[in-house]
Amino acid sequence: MQVQATQKLGVVGQRGQITLDSKLAGRSVRITKIDQGRYLVEEVSVIPASETWAHSAKNKKIIAKGIESLQKLGKKSIRHAAEIDIFLKNVR
Repeated sequence: MQVQATQKLGVVGQRGQITLDSKLAGRSVRITKIDQGRYLVEEVSVIPASETWAHSAKNKKIIAKGIESLQKLGKKSIRHAAEIDIFLKNVR
């Protein structure tokens, strides 16, 4: 991966704000203070605490098996109790 560094001269506003690339508008960033006058700004993805369970290795496998099971059944969703039983047998 080739990275092209660019520099931009700007002025820090009265309340400490700076303007970044407009492509970052609305995105989450992490700002790390490296030392006096040096900061690192990195784009990040934020996962809500209520969804972190889905990102463990064990649960990712279970979710993948569930999706595969639905695809085998030709389903996009489960609507009846009998379908849930078939689905759970294939997932576990």
